[in-house]
Amino acid sequence: MKKNLMIVFLLFIAILISNSVYAGSSEGYVPSWKVGQRWVLEATYRDLRVEGNAWMPPMQWIFNVRAKKTVNGEECYVLHVYGRKTSQKNQAILWLSVNDLRPLKVIDVYPTASGMKYQERDISQASEPLVSEGTPIPYDLPSFPLVREDNRAQAADGFGAYNRSSSTNAKKFSRIRKIGGISFKRSISQKSKAPDKQYADTFAGYSKATRNAGQSFQVEIDEDRSNNKLIQIWQQGAPWAVSGANRDRRVRLVPESEYLHKDGGEN
Repeated sequence: MKKNLMIVFLLFIAILISNSVYAGSSEGYVPSWKVGQRWVLEATYRDLRVEGNAWMPPMQWIFNVRAKKTVNGEECYVLHVYGRKTSQKNQAILWLSVNDLRPLKVIDVYPTASGMKYQERDISQASEPLVSEGTPIPYDLPSFPLVREDNRAQAADGFGAYNRSSSTNAKKFSRIRKIGGISFKRSISQKSKAPDKQYADTFAGYSKATRNAGQSFQVEIDEDRSNNKLIQIWQQGAPWAVSGANRDRRVRLVPESEYLHKDGGEN
C-alpha cells in the first residue's frame, strides 16, 4: 500500500515538474507554416511622382512556402514571394528559421535595363526585424517571438480586455552595415502591445475562428533617422500580419475567400 502511494506521489511530482517546464518554455508567439502553404498580401504605394496624398493602384504578392532546408545547421522555411501579375517582375526568396522566423538568407530579384538581376542581402546572424529595402515587396518581419506585458484574457473581437494601455518596453537592435565599402551604424527599435481600438476593423475580413484563435499584437518598428515607422497587426491563426502601414505603403493580408475559387483554385 505504501509502495503504491509512493508511486502515485512520484507521478504527481513528475506531472507538476513537466507542467512547470512547459509553461516556462512558452516565450511568446511565433507563426508556424507548412510546406505548400501560401497567402496573398495586397500593397498600395504612395505615388512619389506627384505632390499630395496620391496613391497608386494596389499590387498583390503571393507568398509561397516552397520547402524546408537547412542553412548553417538550422532548419528553415524557404519562402518564395512573387507578383500576382506577370508585369510585377520583382521577386524575393527568404530563408527563415523555423524556430523564430529569423532571416538566415534573403535574395532580392529585380528587373534592370539589361535584364533580371539578383542581390543577396546583408543579414545579421542575430535576431532583429527584417525591413524590406529597395524593393516593393512587403516582406517586413518583426523579431519573434512576440510578447506583451498584459496577459489578461481578451474578448471575442480580439480587443475587449485590452482597451487600456498595455505595452512592453521597446527592444533596441543595432549593428554595423557595409554599403559600397562604407560602414554605417543602423539602429532599429521594436515595440509590441495590444492593438489600439482603431485597428478593430482590420479583422473584419477574417473568419470568427481566426479572430478567436489567440492573441493579437500591434508591432511598431522604427528605424533611427528614417521618420517612417512601420505598424503591423499580427493575429494568431493568420500566417502573416493582417495589416501593415508606414508613410509610403499600406498592406493587408487578403482573405482566402477573395482569391480562391470554390473548388480550391486561385482566381
